[in-house]
Amino acid sequence: ELDGPEHAARTVLDSALPRLGEGRPDLPMRIVRNAVVVDVDYCSRHETNTGIQRVVRHIMPRWRDRHDIVPVAAIDEHTAYRSLSPYEQAHVFDFGRHRDQLDRSAEAEFVPELVVPWQTTVVLPELPHPHSSPFLAGLAEFSGNRVGIVAYDMIPIITTELRPFGEAGIFQRYLTIVKH
Repeated sequence: ELDGPEHAARTVLDSALPRLGEGRPDLPMRIVRNAVVVDVDYCSRHETNTGIQRVVRHIMPRWRDRHDIVPVAAIDEHTAYRSLSPYEQAHVFDFGRHRDQLDRSAEAEFVPELVVPWQTTVVLPELPHPHSSPFLAGLAEFSGNRVGIVAYDMIPIITTELRPFGEAGIFQRYLTIVKH
């Protein structure tokens, strides 16, 4: 603050320029302001359909039918949101139905959009990827968006000794999102 705007700009550029190759600056961007952004990254990418995934896949079609929502997944670097491909949307909204009719050939032509929530609500109905936690905590604390979660249990913290090694640390990073 005391060094003035030129120093601030130089500092920001010095920290950002080495990271230009990260992320997806090649993608078109859509700013979402009047809809709820719903992070369904795991369900859109994976076949797993146990407790949390079953809940998410059960509620998403209902939310879509009653509310204006934008389902999203993370880019591969887990630093931003992107739109879902048709196959990923079917994976979330129609899981288990018409599996033989899902055509993945259109996936190669699909160009995702970066999705930027702006002064809206972001909902995390499933646990985010561990690498997403710092970025989602920043989104929750600084972006002006409201961030809501669906909390299932505290098993990784309460019964640490019964869980795989390292799971408690991953869950603690998730809790940094919750506190904001």
